[in-house]
Amino acid sequence: MNSQGKLRTPTVEGQASRSAVGAEPAWEVMQPRKFEATPEFGNSKAVMRRVLAVPKAELDALVERAAKESPRNNDRHAPGRKVKKTRQRSKR
Repeated sequence: MNSQGKLRTPTVEGQASRSAVGAEPAWEVMQPRKFEATPEFGNSKAVMRRVLAVPKAELDALVERAAKESPRNNDRHAPGRKVKKTRQRSKR
């Protein structure tokens, strides 16, 4: 936010001009009300309200149950698992 309480966001033109070395992006000043009226802000606000409405104890129980019932449980080849790298012995 700047001194007048306005949010500053980069414009598309500013992002394109960033390819020049040392170029500053062109900034568009956005009023807080205009920012809050965007669909992205409204969606994130609604999601956070739903998340925060769940009591912590219930949320912990849901997470624990989901981890136990997950089809990826104990599956080494499930998506999102890190590959365990083994060191190969060099032949001398």
